[in-house]
Amino acid sequence: QRFNASATRIFNVTHADIGRKISRVSCQCEIPNFAARIADALDSGKVSEDIVESNNVVFQMRILPCRDDSKRIIGAIVVFFDNTGLIRAEERVRSSEARIRAI
Repeated sequence: QRFNASATRIFNVTHADIGRKISRVSCQCEIPNFAARIADALDSGKVSEDIVESNNVVFQMRILPCRDDSKRIIGAIVVFFDNTGLIRAEERVRSSEARIRAI
């Protein structure tokens, strides 16, 4: 499989889209500078991470360069992890800490 379940919740991607540029696939949320961030991973070889929200679900997005056996960059891997529970828990902790400091 060339995409994970979380990706299908963000992009309207099917197996027919394999090989197409991800920037040409319909997206259900706004990902600022998405194409530029993929291009940066391809050019620099660096991993990029961000938080993306779609339909009240919070995803951690990770863009990694894909390398062949000779370590040459041949593409990019974009992975989405559903971190809604973790992010919401962190928000509750920060809110609770703010209330405690206000006392």
